[in-house]
Amino acid sequence: MITRTQKNFHEQGFTLVEVAVSMLVLALFIGTAMQGLVLSTKFKVRAKQLTAANNWIQQDLEDVKAVASDVGQVPLTSALLYADALPGDTTIKVTQLGFRLGDSIVIGTETSSNVITNLQFQNDPATNTNYLEVTLLNPLAYAQKADSTALVLARCRSHLATGGFAAYLDESLPAVQSETDNSSTPTSGQKTIMGQEFTLNRTTAVRPAEPYQILEVTYNVIDEKLETVAQANSEVVSNAFFACP
Repeated sequence: MITRTQKNFHEQGFTLVEVAVSMLVLALFIGTAMQGLVLSTKFKVRAKQLTAANNWIQQDLEDVKAVASDVGQVPLTSALLYADALPGDTTIKVTQLGFRLGDSIVIGTETSSNVITNLQFQNDPATNTNYLEVTLLNPLAYAQKADSTALVLARCRSHLATGGFAAYLDESLPAVQSETDNSSTPTSGQKTIMGQEFTLNRTTAVRPAEPYQILEVTYNVIDEKLETVAQANSEVVSNAFFACP
């Protein structure tokens, strides 16, 4: 008897589970790669924004230093007495309207300097002349004639925070560079960096120590979420101070 043996060959392939697992693994790899790409792009954008923010700060600080370097802005200021003054007087009248509280002042034949403690703008109705009534810290030692010279030591020896070069510099600073109108808020500016809105805030303060010549400047750049992107601190001294006698 002849027996025929029939062999059945099983053609092997991937099962549904194996295919699903493979697709899941592939999806995980692609997802991880995409996430890495997104994070990389985000970090690059943030790095460019940080660089731009720091450049923004540096540009404004250069503007501040440019003002501080102008020695001629506040020269030694002199004025003439508008009227006679007697020994013991604590007020004088001068023709110069640019004096400030805290200025050290030498008057006529006085042998020592005095300090301005108050200022009042006045008008002489007889001649329609404007003059400045200056209140002094100490009384005059000698009589002073009209047209005598009153010499202000250019805020060199201020006894008040409002009288030194730092306060003058603070009042003379330009507005922060801004892509929008910041005339009403000159210490704050807005700029679009890589498609996002950022705000630069500049804060200033006169260092509370005589002779009040150091202006402390602080910068803070924030994004749309009010998160800080960049910060900087600096101290600026007007070059005019180094020209003081």
